Amino acid sequence: MKLIEAIPDLVNFFILLDNGQLGYYNAKGEFLLQKSFTENFADFTGELLKRYKTDPDASGYRIAIVYPTREKKQWKSASLALEPDIMRRLYPTSGPRQEEITSFQKRNIEKSIYQGIELLMEYQDESLPGNQIYCPVLYYRRKTLSDYLSVLAREERPDDKSTPVLEVLNFLAPVPMGKRSSEVIARFTKAIYEGVINKSVRKDSYDFLKHRDGSISIDSVNKEVADLAEQAIVTIFGERRKEGFSGMMRTHCSPQTYERVSRWLEEPYKYIEPDQLKFYSRFRQLGMDGLIILSDKHPIFRAPLQTQLLARDTSDKWNMYLIDGVVELEAEDGEKFTVEAMTPQATTPIASLKPRMYTVTSVTQVKFLWMMDDFVDSVVNVDIERKKSGLRIDL
Repeated sequence: MKLIEAIPDLVNFFILLDNGQLGYYNAKGEFLLQKSFTENFADFTGELLKRYKTDPDASGYRIAIVYPTREKKQWKSASLALEPDIMRRLYPTSGPRQEEITSFQKRNIEKSIYQGIELLMEYQDESLPGNQIYCPVLYYRRKTLSDYLSVLAREERPDDKSTPVLEVLNFLAPVPMGKRSSEVIARFTKAIYEGVINKSVRKDSYDFLKHRDGSISIDSVNKEVADLAEQAIVTIFGERRKEGFSGMMRTHCSPQTYERVSRWLEEPYKYIEPDQLKFYSRFRQLGMDGLIILSDKHPIFRAPLQTQLLARDTSDKWNMYLIDGVVELEAEDGEKFTVEAMTPQATTPIASLKPRMYTVTSVTQVKFLWMMDDFVDSVVNVDIERKKSGLRIDL
């Protein structure tokens, strides 16, 4: 059985072969060798394989494992589990390092293969600005899941011995930090990112969306709804709407909050899928037109760990919706609690009561949306009125 048959989600993931060649499976299940990258990296792929085969458990080489999902999970793809040392780095905890992983870290060991690869590729170390830390490639060592129970932090299960595993190696492990900004490495990481994560376009179900200066595609959203949304943008943001989202943020946003938040807007803009907004209680009854508009108008922000994002006692008309990661909220009396993305506590905006009662600091790297209350209200109200009139809203 070919690997692609055992783990069908391997399409477009770069795989490193024992002989140092690089390639990937295409959508037809064919393995295509990548001659250019293989030749460009011939020197250090040999060094990588030599070091890794000598000591597979050496720190810094194997960063995760990939395997077919046997149990019921929220994702439908193959699973990825992070190595303990990588888990501690991506999901740090306050206080002294613990040998045992925490319950929070344990909940984040397993993810979909896509979320895991994205997390690794986009991780940034503040002490090494501008350096690519992880460049994940897959490597097959003919092991099964029973060989990696220490990674999963659980007891062996009946099908572990028959579940194939691909190791995720950090392709850049032998490369000094000062040499990780070369053109060929940049091209390779871009090829991995675009082939697997493909953030530059929407999923097939939303490929009708077109971003031309942030405008809504009239072909995809009911014209009446789109026109009302554009009217709301003009009314609320005025001339600032011509300055892009960063400029629009200045509208009804305190200078202090703008300074803290605006720097974390990703460039070029990236967006979540419209139906992902249904996780948040505010948008669960919203029709697809409204979901598309809100997702289309609100790009993703990404902030590193230990970043103060919001300050207590500030007032503005914007709210933070946590997409990924963990934030800590600290009250005036020093009481603290954390909110983790995709948990019930994260279904509402973070510290939304104004003036804010909490200072908000990222515990891990976080992703979030920054939404203007008045614009959200206008889209929701249009949706409500159209439902009352009996008109169809969903596409």
